[in-house]
Amino acid sequence: MISTYRYCAFRLSVREWHSDSNSRTGDHMIIIIDILFIFPVYVVMVLRTVVVVIFVFVSVVLCEDAKKDRGEGVHYSIHDGIEMLDAENFRSTIYESPVAWFVKFYSRWCGHCKTFAPTYKALAKDIAGWQSVVRLAAVDCGGKTIEGEDNGKKICYTKPFFISGMPDFRFFPANTTDPEYKGERRKYEGRKVYGSDGKIREDSDSMEKVRESLIDFIQEAYAKNKNVQFSLGTLKKKKLENLLKVGPDGNHYAFIIEPKSSYLGRQVILDMTSFSGIKVYRVAKTNRKVLGFLNETFGFEFVTSPSVLMTRDFVSHSSFTCPEDEDPREFILAKLLLLPDVSKRRQQWVVERRNETEIQEKYVMPDVDRSKVYMHDLEVAIHYILRKEVSSIQYIRGRHLQALKEFLTNLIRYFPGRPCVMKYLDRVNKSVQEILITRTLVWGIWQEILEHADEVDGAFLTKNETYYGCSGSTPDYRGFPCSVWQLYHVLLNQAYKYDIDGDWGVNVLISMKDYITRYFTCYECRGHWAAATKNIEDVLDSKDAILYLWSKHNSVNERLSGGKTDDPLFPKGRWPDSDTCPSCRDEYDQFEDEKVFEFLVDRYSPNSISEDFVEELKPSPARPDDEL
Repeated sequence: MISTYRYCAFRLSVREWHSDSNSRTGDHMIIIIDILFIFPVYVVMVLRTVVVVIFVFVSVVLCEDAKKDRGEGVHYSIHDGIEMLDAENFRSTIYESPVAWFVKFYSRWCGHCKTFAPTYKALAKDIAGWQSVVRLAAVDCGGKTIEGEDNGKKICYTKPFFISGMPDFRFFPANTTDPEYKGERRKYEGRKVYGSDGKIREDSDSMEKVRESLIDFIQEAYAKNKNVQFSLGTLKKKKLENLLKVGPDGNHYAFIIEPKSSYLGRQVILDMTSFSGIKVYRVAKTNRKVLGFLNETFGFEFVTSPSVLMTRDFVSHSSFTCPEDEDPREFILAKLLLLPDVSKRRQQWVVERRNETEIQEKYVMPDVDRSKVYMHDLEVAIHYILRKEVSSIQYIRGRHLQALKEFLTNLIRYFPGRPCVMKYLDRVNKSVQEILITRTLVWGIWQEILEHADEVDGAFLTKNETYYGCSGSTPDYRGFPCSVWQLYHVLLNQAYKYDIDGDWGVNVLISMKDYITRYFTCYECRGHWAAATKNIEDVLDSKDAILYLWSKHNSVNERLSGGKTDDPLFPKGRWPDSDTCPSCRDEYDQFEDEKVFEFLVDRYSPNSISEDFVEELKPSPARPDDEL
C-alpha cells in the first residue's frame, strides 16, 4: 500500500492537472484514486476492529472458563460427565439403580483432590460410552445441599461409609439394595515413580490405573449375572460351540484375541454396550482349544495379538490385526462401527437432575483484614477436627485413641478460647479421658459425647464453616488447612509462654504429627507431613518448636506455590513477607530467626487474636415453671 504522503502528493498533482485542463477526466481520476486508496484502508480498519472485538470476547470467555476450572466452590460440574451427588440425592441415586456407580468422595479444601480432578474428568470422557453399565459421580464432603444439609455429616463421616481419607473411591453395583452397603473401595495410593529425566514413569492413580480398577469391579459384579448381555471374561470353547448351535441371529459377532490379562478387549466390550447389532467377546491367545475351533470353523489363523475375527452368519468372516502405529482401541472401534446395522442404542435410564442454577453455590469472599488471626477460624478448625475428621473413624483405638486424648489435652491446656468453647471442650475431654487406652471408642459413643457436650448449659462450639482470615477467592481455596496451621501456631505459642525454658511446645509438636498422620483427611498430606517431620525428635525446646513449625510451614508453601492448589489472589510464598514483618529479613533478604520468633510470638498471642465474627452463645430456651 502506498504511503499517505505519496497519496496526498499524487492526488494534488492530479488536481493541478485537472484545473489546468478544465476537464472532467480529472474528477473521475480523483474519485478512482480515492476509491483505490481509501477503500483498502477502510477494509483494514474494519478487519482490525473485528479482530479486537474477537480477542476481547475470547479473553472474557477464557477468563470465565479459568474461573470454572478453579471450581467455583466445587471441582466438577454436570458438563464433565460426572453426576454431582449430595446428602439429598445420594441414596436415591445410588441404591436400586439399574446401572453401577463409581463415586469419588473428596473435599473442596483437599489439594490432592483438586490435583486429581483432571484425571477423573478424563476418565469420565474416556468411558462416556459405558453409560448403560456404569456412571461416575462425585460427593463434596465439605459441601452442603441447597437446603443446608451437611454432606460430611450425612454421608462421608457417618455409617456406613466412614470416609477417613480423601480422595476415596467406592464402586456400587447395579441394583444395590442394602442401605448399609458401603461400596467396594478403590484406595487412592498417591504413589509416583519418576525417571532420570524427571518425568513420571509410573503413577498408581493415573487415569489408566483407575480405569483398570473400575473394569475389575465391573467384571466381578457382573460375572454371576446371567441377565447381562456382555461378558468381560475370556470365551470358553463350550460357550463358543453353543453360539454356533443357536445359529445366526442377525447380530455381528466380533472375537478379540489377546492376552488374558489384557484390558483392551474389556474396554472395547464396554464401549460397544452403547450399540446394538453386535456382540463382542474376548479370546485368550493361549487358549488353544478356542483358537483351534475358530481355525476349523472359519479357517482363521491366529498370528499376533491383538487380532479380531468378525462374522455374522457363522460361515463367512473377516479378520484384521491392529497396526503398531495405531491406537488399538480406537482402531478396533472404528472397524466395528462401520459394520452394517450397528447403531447407537437409545439411552433407557436418565438420572433425575436438578436445575443447575439451583445447585451452583453462591460464594462471596469476605472482605476482612487478612493480617489478623480470627478466633472464629480457630474454632471452625476445632469443630471440623472433632465433628468430622475424628468422626470419620468407625473404631478409635490404640494410637488413634492416644492421639485424640493428646489433642484434647493440648486444647484444654493451651487454647486461649472463649469460656463457652472451653466448657464444651472440657466436657468432651473428660468423657474421652475416662476411656482406657486398651478399650475402643466406637463411632456411636463418640457421637453421643459430642451431643452431650452440645447440651451442657453454657457450652458452645460453632458449626458455621465460614472462614474469614482463612477464606479464599473461591470456597475450594485455603479454608480448613489454613485454620489448622493457625491453630497449632497458637497452641505452640501458648505452650512457650507457659514454660519459656521448658519443652512443653515439643509435646504439642509431636501431638500435631500424631493427629495429622492419623486423622487428617487428605491422604497425601499425611504422607508428606510424616516424611517432612522425620527429624522432629531433634527439636529441643518450646522456642525451637515454634521456629520448627514456621520452617515446615514455609517449606509446604514453597512446594505448593504456583500449583493448582495455590489461590491466585493469595499466592503462597516465603512468610512473613517484608511488608508483614520488615524486620524479619536482613539486607540479603534472608530470614533472621530471632526477629521471626518475636514476630510469631506477637502474632499468635491471645491479645492479637480478633474476636470479630465469632458466634455468640445462644441462650437455652426457658423451661416451664413446673420444670424449674
